[in-house]
Amino acid sequence: MMAWRPTGYEQMATPLILMEPKTVKKLGVVTKVYEEVGRINATVKSYGGTEVVRDGVLQVLDTIEVTTWFDPRIKADCRLVNPYDGTAWSVMGRPEDVELRHVYMKFKCQRTEGEHGG
Repeated sequence: MMAWRPTGYEQMATPLILMEPKTVKKLGVVTKVYEEVGRINATVKSYGGTEVVRDGVLQVLDTIEVTTWFDPRIKADCRLVNPYDGTAWSVMGRPEDVELRHVYMKFKCQRTEGEHGG
């Protein structure tokens, strides 16, 4: 049986910065900061945004699907940043190790943009 290969993903030419959360205590307050742990190349598919109103704020929820080479550093609490425009995406859920072979992984990311509606 032939191993799974992503169709249309041969290039994986989109560079992304992998950010991992760290907790820092400043002046008695624990805050979460993201530190760069490496760079990955991936294929990114965008599905557009969904408009949602939460607490009087109009927000756009953008979702992307990422396919990349297996990297155990990518977890549900990580962020991916586009180095060209600084767009930050949060990894949703646990990334899928395709066929448990540690070759490819797939996962979804989400970003929220919003402005206060008057």
